[in-house]
Amino acid sequence: MEERRSARRYPVSLPARAIIAETQEACEGVVTDISFAGVRFVYDKQIDENQQLDITFSIDEQNITLKAVVACLGCLENAEKIQHGLKITGVAFDGDRKLLESFFQKREVE
Repeated sequence: MEERRSARRYPVSLPARAIIAETQEACEGVVTDISFAGVRFVYDKQIDENQQLDITFSIDEQNITLKAVVACLGCLENAEKIQHGLKITGVAFDGDRKLLESFFQKREVE
């Protein structure tokens, strides 16, 4: 099967908080994979496609906020949670901008 994604995904389990731009509703969930192009956000309610989000999580005790849009939805097997495929539209770091790049490079060698 041919890979359609433009960037390699890395499995993670990072607690995350998303804010839906239109309603300012806060959503507590988990980022289960991440790449330079997007993230998979698992949350117990559906967030509609094309909704814009600010999603914040921490890597190495440093907060990262991604501006993203819901690109696709899917249900997890045997669970009451929904996977939200998010396309990253912008990145805001509370510290070193190289953090995410370093995070991915570490996973390349693992």
